[in-house]
Amino acid sequence: MSISMLCSLSNSISSIRRILSSLGNLSKLLHLDISLNELQGELPISIGNLHSLEELDLSANFLSSEWPISIGNLSSLKELDLSQNISFGELPISMGNLGISLN
Repeated sequence: MSISMLCSLSNSISSIRRILSSLGNLSKLLHLDISLNELQGELPISIGNLHSLEELDLSANFLSSEWPISIGNLSSLKELDLSQNISFGELPISMGNLGISLN
């Protein structure tokens, strides 16, 4: 099985600090949980390549106010959890196109 066929990825409570741009290569990913990691900085533009993604949990991190417009490309996204973030700034207008449940 190729890593690009990965459907679910959970990496809660680890020591990673940044989200790698190669994350966008996981085109079949349905669920991504990278909560509780103290992630810092910005989401990579490549996150918009995760067209199959249904659930994204970014809770309990330190994400910056720079959100890529490409996040609006997540057409399958149903749930987004941004709770308990120190600062996540304004979400891009492109997210208004998504029919999601926002926590």
